[in-house]
Amino acid sequence: MKTSDKWTLHAKNKAFLLTLGLTIWTIIVIYVLHIRPLFSSMLFFHLLLLLNTYFSVRIFDTITPKNNWGQNFWDILLLSCLIYLPLAFNSSLIFIFVNTLLFVIATLKYIFLIPLVGFSKLFFKKIRIDTLGTLLCMACMAGVIFGFDYLSFNLWAITFFLANIYVLWYKPLYKLEHHIEKYLNIK
Repeated sequence: MKTSDKWTLHAKNKAFLLTLGLTIWTIIVIYVLHIRPLFSSMLFFHLLLLLNTYFSVRIFDTITPKNNWGQNFWDILLLSCLIYLPLAFNSSLIFIFVNTLLFVIATLKYIFLIPLVGFSKLFFKKIRIDTLGTLLCMACMAGVIFGFDYLSFNLWAITFFLANIYVLWYKPLYKLEHHIEKYLNIK
């Protein structure tokens, strides 16, 4: 797959503007609409999710075909979840449900992207990580349903933090080389 500097710059700009916009939206929800997170771990998780969103958009926008109605559909669903999340800060169950939905949609987005651009180590890793994110959200949801909101959200945020250290710094997921290894003969 050929990528150009122009698309990479476009992807970086899109990722930055999206993350900045979602961060500003979160600030507006908290300070203007006065919807405060029930637990600090909710806000911590949300900020980690926005950080992860930056890296995800930056790389996947580089390799996703433009003007593909299917991918645009998944992107709209993901953006809708990300916009709604801060509005759910005052409800443990709705917040965790929307996060679970977000990870399910993300997993499906990348599964449906494979036929468009080809399978690679990048997609394998991303789908696996998003599936684990879904399972982690479901575990937190179970804790919330059984009345362990505070404990569940704290364990959820700590686990997500450790996962982000692993995915962003220790064994970086968001590397274009993981997608084009078959073209560069990288093992």
